[in-house]
Amino acid sequence: MRKLQNWLAVLLSVLLAASLTAPAAAAPARDAPVMLIPQDTGTHAKYMDGSSGWFRPEQDVTRAELAQMLSAVTADAPSTAPAFYDVPWDAWYAPAVQKAAGLGLMSGADGAFRPNDSATRAECAAALALLLPYDAWSGAQTFPDVPTGHWAYLSIARTAAYGLFRGDGTGLFHPDDGLKRCEAAAVFNRLLGRTPDASYLSHHTGLSSFPDVPAAHWAYADIMEAAVTHQCSNWLGREIWISADAPAPAQPALPEEPALPAVPEPVQAAAPEQPSGITLPDGPQRVNGRLYWYVGGEPVRSQSVSGLFFDENGCYTTGNAELDEKLNAIVEELTDDSMTRDQKLRVLFNYVRDNFKYLKRPLISKGQTGWEPEYALFFLNNGKGNCYSFSATYCLLCRELGLPAYTVVGSALNSPHGWVEIVLDGSVYMFDTQLEWRYLHDWGKSGYDFFKMSPDRTPVQYTWS
Repeated sequence: MRKLQNWLAVLLSVLLAASLTAPAAAAPARDAPVMLIPQDTGTHAKYMDGSSGWFRPEQDVTRAELAQMLSAVTADAPSTAPAFYDVPWDAWYAPAVQKAAGLGLMSGADGAFRPNDSATRAECAAALALLLPYDAWSGAQTFPDVPTGHWAYLSIARTAAYGLFRGDGTGLFHPDDGLKRCEAAAVFNRLLGRTPDASYLSHHTGLSSFPDVPAAHWAYADIMEAAVTHQCSNWLGREIWISADAPAPAQPALPEEPALPAVPEPVQAAAPEQPSGITLPDGPQRVNGRLYWYVGGEPVRSQSVSGLFFDENGCYTTGNAELDEKLNAIVEELTDDSMTRDQKLRVLFNYVRDNFKYLKRPLISKGQTGWEPEYALFFLNNGKGNCYSFSATYCLLCRELGLPAYTVVGSALNSPHGWVEIVLDGSVYMFDTQLEWRYLHDWGKSGYDFFKMSPDRTPVQYTWS
């Protein structure tokens, strides 16, 4: 009996020792080098913000802003907190920089982080590559302007293969270009697997607090996904929004407020005086050769309405005084108050179609924004341009009528192509001045009508992606 007791005692001591030295439970397998915050909790927290009410979609993401976005979406905590002499301890971005750098997602050089520099597409790819699942590293996509010797070659190839980044219309990646804020929203949404609910957004227009991001902007939905915290569920693979937080009051997001895009000197010193006893109706009104937008009898000033920016005197402006003068002269010469809206659209369409020739110019990549004024001014000054020049000019002429026109970059006839779309009476219509020019003036074929086309009934096949 004593021998049996001794044997049991030995056995228990061995088991106890084993229990003290063995891990309590195996650590969960990691999905990626750096873990993301789970997105299946029913709440999608915002990871981008504006500044003083503006989102500035066309501006490049700064390195500080990239660090803030990375910090907002990552679940891991860094083991170190690197310090940089150009990142003050009390800067709004200091904690995010320490986290991003501590996780190895970003780095500095010679003790400097360069927080206010633009984050290049290559730098963004290098950071995001470390957030991809391990099993996403089996494929690669290459670009002619990213040779194998490029420092970020592997990161660019992997993130592009995963669908985060895309090249331009010519297949180039442009690794040293900055990533625009609107593009960053789309890229991070792809990373997180978040897809905005277009139906919810269309019925809750008050969610947008950014006057420089109209609903017609190509990245409007992606920006709302990134900048509005919302509760959602998944239904058949689709993200369905249930509710969304109300927009917060505008707060400066940067230590120094970035300058707004330059606004040209107004042609006239002040908004036009109304005739005594007459109040102009709400909406767009052309007065004395300029476009204004009236609300309650007064022109709006220093803000955007329906994607149109009105300066401090209430005048609509493209941001270029020379271009404003040319566009207004054309509209004043070709249109008058006796014409219907569609008659004005048609006469401006015919003007662009019949008075210019084709000239090969750089292609515009999908997602590129803010290019229209440059292409339109070159077109008007030189009388020549490509499809993007035709579409930019017609788009800006339509905006001089107070219409929410926007350009679309896609393809037609199996080639990269650009055209104009306008929401009229609740429906989207397409306008393609350059393709009608080509059929009529280049190929001598009449009967092809590219004016006010319904997207489901076009003379040729268009592709939006």
